[in-house]
Amino acid sequence: MGGYGSGDWLRYDTKTTTENQHRIDIRWLKKEGSLEPGIFGSLSWSSRGEQTGRVDYRITEHCMKLFYDYRKNGGDWLSVEETIYFDVTPCNYGGSRKWFLCPHCNRRVAVIYGAGKYFLCRHCYDLTYASQQENVNDRKFCSGSGSLDTSLAYAA
Repeated sequence: MGGYGSGDWLRYDTKTTTENQHRIDIRWLKKEGSLEPGIFGSLSWSSRGEQTGRVDYRITEHCMKLFYDYRKNGGDWLSVEETIYFDVTPCNYGGSRKWFLCPHCNRRVAVIYGAGKYFLCRHCYDLTYASQQENVNDRKFCSGSGSLDTSLAYAA
């Protein structure tokens, strides 16, 4: 028990998860004030102190233009320029909300993922959330259904 190959982490039917991908979240950009037309900026990702990716961007009234380099399987670097269009929906109590339109399927999404050459929605890359791949016991343990007494007991 517990040897190499045991457990769920080597299952053949697991999918790539969103947590392992470079992502751009429009809600985070809005919170940072980075969705105003005319803004230029860059996004970078790192792991253990080492940069794993970088994207430069420019915001216009109707889209976000991405500029980055991409390399597949150690091949030559390719310069990529990608346009991600916005969609706007009204909010119930006034104002509006911006969304990304996936360049591949035109779906309205809040997050796009760099799981390949382009930034697309999780559906186009067939990505799942890590929690969707947990087994029944993991879900029970992490769901909060069990009780853990964290109160302090004082001796009388």
